[in-house]
Order: sequence, then structure tokens, then C-alpha cells
Amino acid sequence: MSKLLEYLKLEYEPVAIYRAKDIPEGMTIQTEGFCSVPTLLFSVVKTGKPAASTKDMLRCPNAKVGYGFCGEENPDGSALFLSCGIEGQMPGSKKKKSPYHARVYIDGLKSYENDDAIVFAPISQAIREVEAISLDLPDRQHKRWIGINQNAANRYVEHYLKNGGFADMIGNGSHEVLREQKIGISKLDFRVGDTYLEVKTPLQQLQVEIPEHIKTKKVTPFSSTDRMVKHVTELTGSLADHQRAIFLTCFLYDNPGFRVIERSTNYKQVSAVMKKSKTAGVETWQVNYEISPTQVQLIGYFKRAEL
Repeated sequence: MSKLLEYLKLEYEPVAIYRAKDIPEGMTIQTEGFCSVPTLLFSVVKTGKPAASTKDMLRCPNAKVGYGFCGEENPDGSALFLSCGIEGQMPGSKKKKSPYHARVYIDGLKSYENDDAIVFAPISQAIREVEAISLDLPDRQHKRWIGINQNAANRYVEHYLKNGGFADMIGNGSHEVLREQKIGISKLDFRVGDTYLEVKTPLQQLQVEIPEHIKTKKVTPFSSTDRMVKHVTELTGSLADHQRAIFLTCFLYDNPGFRVIERSTNYKQVSAVMKKSKTAGVETWQVNYEISPTQVQLIGYFKRAEL
């Protein structure tokens, strides 16, 4: 996300809107103003701090509909407000062509069974769950998920490093797990005892069976390899003063064994750096996790013969 924001060069950080069981501690509580959407939104943009409200605090019935709070008693009134209004009584916002189109829109909004808080927050401060996709049809009860949150992947690796989940890779000894270790001009993901470990989560090509109902299109060749080349070079250099260096490819689905499907525009350079690392003694391992709506579970990990 941070890379995307950098490319877009936005003046203000995007705002995330989500529900929480209660108003999170320390957030601004919005109780003033009739139309809550711009009030909450502009408050976050102006201060850079999250703001929240609840159903009981909201004065605008149309906001309650939009936020998915149950118990709205006048959906037809909201439909009029979103379209033509009532002459002499209430101006319409003209967001929808007619009351009919507005009602169709309102009836399609999800309505939650509880009175949670609605939270507006800068996207970097938003409380987010695991980000994953599924290629299964929407009506499949038990979907198979593919995790796409690369930052979360490092947290999962850290958890298993600290709790003995990678004994075959780093040994059974009690070692302190250190994050973001500076070496040379880079920061490597982990240092465990006398071992440096760099984690990469490839997402450019998913090694899964694509169902017939999924349409794909050809993408431009991947070219953002500078950061990886720098990290692998520093990982190789760490062997001068440390016993081991591990390059760990991490997948948030059951990947049978990583392979390059479509070469990047810098393939020759990357390949040369990886071969040099292997010759120097860098080990390559792979770990697979299973993602579900409620948990993340280690499927397995293994040492790879090739980088």
C-alpha cells in the first residue's frame, strides 16, 4: 500500500472506513453535526487521527442506512433524499435518478445484526484483517484462500521463529529473534542467533490451478527487482561474519515448489546474483501457510535445491 501511495503522489492519505465491535480506545468520538459522513471524513483528513461514531450517536438517518445499521424505519424517506427530495420540505441530493433507483440501491446495502461502531481512519492506522483472495465461486461454502498480504507474511514467520515452528531450519536452540537488522546498505528481515534470514513472498504469478470461470489476461513483465537484488547481495555478504544465511520464499497458500513462470525484464541480473549467493553458501528454504477467515496455519516448510 505504501508503494502505491508513493506512486500516486496523493496530497492526503486515503481514509479507511470499517466497523469495530466498540469505539477503539483513544479515537475521537463524533457526536456533532447532522451529516456524519463528511464530518468524520474531514476530521480524519485534517487531524490525521482516527474518528468514530455509533448508531445512537448518529443524527442522520441516511448515514445509518449507508453504514449498515439495522432498524432504519424509513427507507422510502432515504430514497427520496438520495434522489428528488420532497418539494417544499426536503431537497434531494440527486445522487440517484429516481426514488425507485435509490430504493434498489438501499435494499442492496448490507445490514448488520449488531450496533457496532463505524470507524474512519488513515489507511496506515486502520485495523485490518488478513487480506486474501479466493478463486472459488461465491456460493462455495468452504472457500480456499490465497493470502496476498506480504507484510503479514513476515509476522507469521516471526511467530513460528519465536515458537519453535522452524526447528529443522534454524535448530532447536533458544535464540533471540531480531527484526529488521541493518547490514551494509540494507535491512534484512530477521537475525536468529548467528543466522540472517530474508523473507520474500512472490505474488507476481500464483502457482495454483485456475478454474474455468476465472478470466485472466497477460500482464506486462515484472521489473521491480532492485530491492530484491540489494537484499540478496547483502545476505550473501553476511556470510563473511556469520555462519549461515537463509533466503526464505513464503507462500500464503499450498505452493508445490516455487518456480519462475514468466521472467522479469531483469532476469539475467537476478539470476546471476542468485547463483552467486548459492555458490557463497546461502541456503534457500520455502514455507507454505494456509489462510482461513479465522486463522493462519503452517502447512510445512522445506529446503530447496535451487535458489
